[in-house]
Amino acid sequence: MKKITTILTLLLLAVAGAWANPVTVIVADGSHQPYDYFGTRTDGTTFTSNDASGLAGLTIVAPVMDRATWWETYCLALKPSSVQTAEAITISAPAGYKIYGYSITLQAISSSNPYEITVGSNTQTVTGASAYTFNEKGVNATSTSFTIKQTSETANWLAVKDWTLTLLPENEEYTTVSSLAAVNQNKSYTIVNPRGWWAVASGATDVNSTVELELPKSFNDVKQQFAIVKYEDAYYLYSVSEKKFAYVNGTKISLTNTEKDLVLASPLTLEESVHSGKDTYPVIITLNGKHFGVSTNYSPDIYQYQSTNDEGNGVSLVETADFDPTEALNFFSSEDVKTFVTDLSQLTNDKIYVIYNARGAWNFADNATGMNAVATPDRGTVSQQVAIITHDNEYYLYSVNNKKYVRADNTLGAPVPVQIVATENTDYPWQFKFDDSHVVNVDGARNVYFNTWGIIDEGNSNAILEAGEYDLSEALSAFDVQMNYVTDLNQLENNKAYIVSNVRGTWQVADGSNELSATTSGVVLDNVNEQMVIWKQNDKYYLYSVSAKKFVNRTKSLSTLPQAVTIEQKGTNDNYLWFFKFDDSHIINGSTTYVVIDDWNTIDEGNVNQIIEAGDFSEDLSPYFELKDRVASEVKPWFETNVGSYFALKQSTYDEYKARYEAALTTCSPEEYEALTAATYEINYPETGYYRLKNVSHATHYLGYDGSSDEKNLATFEDEGKSLATVVKLEKNDNGQYAIMINGKYAPAASKSARMIMSDEPAYFYAQEYTPGTAYFSVDYGQYTYLHCAATDKYYAVGWEYNAEASLWTVEDATSATVALNGPVDDSYYATFYAPFDVTIEGVDAYTVAVDGSNAVTTQVEGNKVAAGTAVLLKGAAGEATVTINNGEALAAQTSALAGTYLDMDVDGATDYFFGKNNDKVGFYHWTGTTLKANRAYLPASAVSANETKGLAINWNGDADGINAVATDNVGEQTVFDLQGRRVNKMQRGLYIVNGKKVVVK
Repeated sequence: MKKITTILTLLLLAVAGAWANPVTVIVADGSHQPYDYFGTRTDGTTFTSNDASGLAGLTIVAPVMDRATWWETYCLALKPSSVQTAEAITISAPAGYKIYGYSITLQAISSSNPYEITVGSNTQTVTGASAYTFNEKGVNATSTSFTIKQTSETANWLAVKDWTLTLLPENEEYTTVSSLAAVNQNKSYTIVNPRGWWAVASGATDVNSTVELELPKSFNDVKQQFAIVKYEDAYYLYSVSEKKFAYVNGTKISLTNTEKDLVLASPLTLEESVHSGKDTYPVIITLNGKHFGVSTNYSPDIYQYQSTNDEGNGVSLVETADFDPTEALNFFSSEDVKTFVTDLSQLTNDKIYVIYNARGAWNFADNATGMNAVATPDRGTVSQQVAIITHDNEYYLYSVNNKKYVRADNTLGAPVPVQIVATENTDYPWQFKFDDSHVVNVDGARNVYFNTWGIIDEGNSNAILEAGEYDLSEALSAFDVQMNYVTDLNQLENNKAYIVSNVRGTWQVADGSNELSATTSGVVLDNVNEQMVIWKQNDKYYLYSVSAKKFVNRTKSLSTLPQAVTIEQKGTNDNYLWFFKFDDSHIINGSTTYVVIDDWNTIDEGNVNQIIEAGDFSEDLSPYFELKDRVASEVKPWFETNVGSYFALKQSTYDEYKARYEAALTTCSPEEYEALTAATYEINYPETGYYRLKNVSHATHYLGYDGSSDEKNLATFEDEGKSLATVVKLEKNDNGQYAIMINGKYAPAASKSARMIMSDEPAYFYAQEYTPGTAYFSVDYGQYTYLHCAATDKYYAVGWEYNAEASLWTVEDATSATVALNGPVDDSYYATFYAPFDVTIEGVDAYTVAVDGSNAVTTQVEGNKVAAGTAVLLKGAAGEATVTINNGEALAAQTSALAGTYLDMDVDGATDYFFGKNNDKVGFYHWTGTTLKANRAYLPASAVSANETKGLAINWNGDADGINAVATDNVGEQTVFDLQGRRVNKMQRGLYIVNGKKVVVK
């Protein structure tokens, strides 16, 4: 294969100054895509560039495609008959010039037919899927070459997308620096990188680079010149144009913010480059241990490189001009130059400091409650100024801006000593910690933590920089206050106020607050919000807030009721001795801004306190401890009203506390008052069973339901507690809530003003006692969810407010009800009966019924004890019977042919059989009525085998001679005629007309 040579000739401009002007030639501009280029390869074709290409005078001899629009891109057209061997493309400089470097971006037309391209030791596969850019810098030769090898036998084209050359005069030489030992302070340097040259724009605060591959016009451009100044065995990077030193600013390089302040200047080192172009770019610039270079992602900024060393941070330091370092070095001898604390003996109480580390500077914003961090230290910024005060061989940190001390939890307040620990970092020699659990740390995002991080790193290794002199007499006055600590409980006096404080905070009751909290403002003796009286009465202690004029109770809220607290000595350190608890479940524990009273009994910095005398207290608190008047107003109603009733005091509790209650009406201590108050919570609540709910506002009305309303509403009935319709079954769940059932239906959840329509599903009500013996019933304590008796025609139940008297109810045991019997017939009274609970019938006899042909055979229920859901026939000598409700052990199920209804029920009188009389004979007959009343029974047609039977005579206990007639409210009388049309009262054997129908009596 023939060797292919590309020759570039160039008309060069004149050279000015000591250094040559490099010339950049753009051979291809990358604005066109080569994917559709096909054609026949031609070797050795010579062509002259079109004027539009911008390459006037440039002649290229190379294989190109024969196409009229060839100038849109440059293509190397290789079409072998077999897999080719490597071909060399040679680039030659014009006479008198040498190639400094070049960059070429190549891409094959096809993804499946790749090329192998080799530049120096770098071999890459190029396909149609992606382009690859090859760089070669520092060639310093008149020619250079790269090789191309197509690895497929299929015809393919290789496109040149971008091609840039840099030329220098052949006779010019330039000097590069490869180590700090070779640095000359009397020279300035241009920092050259394959991706761009370092530069500082006029007035800029950061060091940037030129745009990628747009090399500078001249080595003599002062914006691209840097000096490396040596001072006290350290090297610093200095911008010649801006006359400022460089420093590490996060991930970038910035320039010092004032000309006279070198606090920001970062020491410089040079490390050996390890990437493939190290011969040309031999060093890496390191500031404060961080590598910096040009990233393709962030250009033109210079950014920190934390890991891989590559062509982005390998540089060449090229001497560009002479430099006089005097002005730069004078900064170090200026009185305003930084003074670092390198020995703690340098700390004085008349100076202030700025504290910073590699991640940021300590900062205390206006009115801050603690410390934060900012990127750049500045001695002149008051928010960064910190006094490090020495007192009694302890160190204390003081914010000048906020005039408060830094505390162990990153709050500002009263003095807390801090430890200053030496590190092995010469630039950042000091670590600050209050203890091993409270080390001052700054993370990479400049968040500040006071934590257990014990590793010494760049987040907690700090420099202490003098920021000037300062009058700290106000800060020092905090140490002049005489603190009188209570070290023995015998020192406590009722005529003294005290402050209680622990490491985390000081107890206080803030203005307008009604509970105990904490403050980190420190111990301020004359701050009334922090003052507590520890009152002793009858050998017990009580905590009293001077500002709120109330006692602290076990829920940390404040009250006029004293609650005794136990004070124990459990601490041993620096007067933090005292442990407070109301009981084992109510221990006072403090944090930075709040107080909790819980069961945490581990001895720690949150519950071992100092007690410090704060001043005199003159108020007499004794009247708070005589509580007989409160007993008379608060406790008395529970001991003297409705005792033993539901939602009132239990009788057993009353019996137990009666004597103590009566004594407390004469004299009562807080402890006795609490005991009696606790006793009033011993309430007699109804369990699951049968009751009546009586409305307080409508005193004769009971909650009830019989299904008589068209809307099937829950209502109240004025029946003095006699009706079965007002017998309520309360079903109690595990949460103490009640479902309300009446005659087999449940009361629904109440809602505003709406009538409550009974449901098959239960809704559960909370029962909340109000006055002794009365209660509210509510589904969720919502505003209109309370069971309420509306004062309308039927006194429907609706949802309403809790504070209405008609929402209050009393609960009575449902022990009995009355049942009306009809008659008399032959001196007897009768009724059917059906109830959802076990009952004992009194005053009448109860019978179950069986069907035998045309007879209804009765069997008296033993003891007249009727099981729930058993329909029976009642017979007695009076017009009213009493049923006693059995809330005890359930009766065994009983059998009766009768069916019953708990509610008013629509019926078919022509099909089923209903109790009544015919010709003064009682029995079960068809009926012209339409509604069977609640709690009554009937004989369904399905129980009668002879469908032609029009009535069933009653066989009392099997004795057919005991039949009597009855008139009921369920059945109309039968009208009977003989065949001659005469009305008869008694039917013998024969044929009769009954209610217009023929009936045969056998």
